[in-house]
Amino acid sequence: MVSIEHCKSVIILASCADTSGLDEKAVSDAMVIQTILATTGKAREDENFAVVAEIFNYAYREIVENTFSEHVVTVNTSEILAKLLVQTSRSVGLSVVYNEILSYDGCEMYFYQADWGGSKFGELAFHFPDGVPMGVRHRDDSLTLNPKLDYAMRDDDEILIIADDDSTIEYRSHPVAQPTSYPAIERRLEQKQEKELILGWNYKAPIIISEFADYVKDGSQIDIVLCNPTDEVHQIIQTLDTEIENISIRLLEKNSLNRSDLLSIEPFNYNNIIILASTGDDLDAQQVDSGNIVSLLLLRSIFKEFGMLEGKTKLITEILDSQNYPLVARAGVKDVIISNRLVSMIVAQISECKRIKHVYDDIFQEEGSEIYLKPASLYFDQFPIDVSFADLISIAQARGEICIGLKIKDNEANSNMNNGVRLIPDKNKYFSLRPEDSLVVLAEDEL
Repeated sequence: MVSIEHCKSVIILASCADTSGLDEKAVSDAMVIQTILATTGKAREDENFAVVAEIFNYAYREIVENTFSEHVVTVNTSEILAKLLVQTSRSVGLSVVYNEILSYDGCEMYFYQADWGGSKFGELAFHFPDGVPMGVRHRDDSLTLNPKLDYAMRDDDEILIIADDDSTIEYRSHPVAQPTSYPAIERRLEQKQEKELILGWNYKAPIIISEFADYVKDGSQIDIVLCNPTDEVHQIIQTLDTEIENISIRLLEKNSLNRSDLLSIEPFNYNNIIILASTGDDLDAQQVDSGNIVSLLLLRSIFKEFGMLEGKTKLITEILDSQNYPLVARAGVKDVIISNRLVSMIVAQISECKRIKHVYDDIFQEEGSEIYLKPASLYFDQFPIDVSFADLISIAQARGEICIGLKIKDNEANSNMNNGVRLIPDKNKYFSLRPEDSLVVLAEDEL
């Protein structure tokens, strides 16, 4: 009836919410698999045709992708969002970067092939007027993010490139920019024990806690603040504390909407605070977001009282309704994850290019290379310093990283300036950097 054979792609959504119980999710998965069978039976023979399906059960996802490996891509939205929340809490401004990459308003990631002429991967960045290569897709469909600079490009290699639009991607045989040579600085951030605070609880919380354990130094601590937690949540937290050996996990029975309760745990002594959207049968999206906004205002009041408004604590909040974003931004939060919108953007991008799922699988995990915002003080000794974007690419390469942009600290609170984030500017454009400004880089670690 919908002429599947003429569709470019098909998106099959779950029939229940992420917050639903296991029984409802099992029914949803069964319906999705049945729809996949019907869809693939009518699918046209086209390697670009994609079926993107939302499936909760890992075993089912594995079976479906092995059975229909040619066309079907499965996603688990809870895993994606949990990993996004953890990564964003590590770098102020990372949510702005992801919002631009995942939307169709700013730059995006594309696959591109050209006659490389035996070039090394490290040379390619200076041969594109628009865009920065981030990885290589090989003939066997494997993907290498942030490969070695001296990797010799093969004729059948494709690059993964972040660019304004696929129509602006053009490989040129001669460089479009010549970077200035700066001395490499062997300076790294020191990994320290951390204190992480989670306000609220939902289905993503166990994944978030497990992901945090992969990033932080042994001996770090995660505290979860909940008001009247259920016996099930008690048990989950106890199990996590037992199974994850390198960190301490505590449950603090406090009310995050009560100023005295928040003050008693001294929130300004935490490195990161994540405010989760605590969904439930008796709460709608507006109620959840309203509670989070109140918690944010209380935290801001406490930080101001103790002179910690611009202190070490990073605040990130999850909201359910994108219409509430302006309110959250005015509450003083620089990083906001809008759950439904981000998932929608990821699904839409995969439906346009199913191979992009491999990129998200690699970036949204601790192993391998991920996107970080690192202070300019790691790259230069003297400030202020005037450098071109080509210079930033070159000096990042010296550290085994790929620079895809920068963030100007002074514009961090200015939404009209994209909160200070500039991705893939013209390579010959100059910027005046200070120590507190940041480079947006693809790197193997955050140090």
